Amino acid sequence: MATVQESSIIRAVSHPEPLVSMIIPSLDGYRQGNVPKLVEQVRAAHFESCELILVEGVRPNGKARDEGVRNAKGKFYIFLDDDVTLGSKNIVEALIRPFLQDREGKIGLTGASYLLPPDAGAFQKKVAAQIPRVECPVVSKPTESDMVCHACLAVSAEVYRKAGGENRELASGTDPDFKERIRRQGYRVLLVPNAWVYMPTYKNFADLCRKAWSAGKNSALTQALFPHRVHFSAENLQERPSAFPGLPGRIYSSLRKIFAALLKGHWLYIANRSGYALGYLAGRFQTEKKS
Repeated sequence: MATVQESSIIRAVSHPEPLVSMIIPSLDGYRQGNVPKLVEQVRAAHFESCELILVEGVRPNGKARDEGVRNAKGKFYIFLDDDVTLGSKNIVEALIRPFLQDREGKIGLTGASYLLPPDAGAFQKKVAAQIPRVECPVVSKPTESDMVCHACLAVSAEVYRKAGGENRELASGTDPDFKERIRRQGYRVLLVPNAWVYMPTYKNFADLCRKAWSAGKNSALTQALFPHRVHFSAENLQERPSAFPGLPGRIYSSLRKIFAALLKGHWLYIANRSGYALGYLAGRFQTEKKS
């Protein structure tokens, strides 16, 4: 893992006493030109009491986000992935408003919906139609949902501390882990209305298979090293998170979903789950070999 150097923390937008600290982890601070574009979008977001912190060269992402927080001055943190672009106007205000209006102090996380970029091709649209969580529909009212993710979410500094911050060791699974710890503190997790970012998905079939295999392998490593950090993620807007099933339950659920996909002709879903399963087996083999 990379260690944080002084040059890794860059304030691209600064305010002497910011209400909001926007934190973007990025390995190279560029992401094929998307990071500079995202910085300019934040500058134009018309939210003056804001600072933007880029954390470069630090992995995994949980560690990078936590390093950003250590350098943040705001009362609220907004995390953005470095491959997203802002969609809706006034997105910062939309994420923060529920906290400011929350008289009972029950809101823990707010998140924006995420859609395919406007220039997404036919393959990406097929992926979104067949694979859960590639897109999250825009909602018209505050909606409690497990679809909130680090692509674009907000949390208060107080809640962040109470939940123990980001996990600095997980290679994958930071979304469900962070949300679960927020919920255990008695807080709600909400999608905010009429707010979204654009988030790209797999470029082509080879990219889909490669990333599915990597996700499966990382999942196996996480379950072996940090079993208490593994949680179930809901697959649609209405579904609620539930207890993480055992291996037999996961196998049964996967086979049932693959059979349903066969009936629908959703071959991209089948390829995604197959790649994930192969990666998971590779990860299990790797951990058992080391032990």
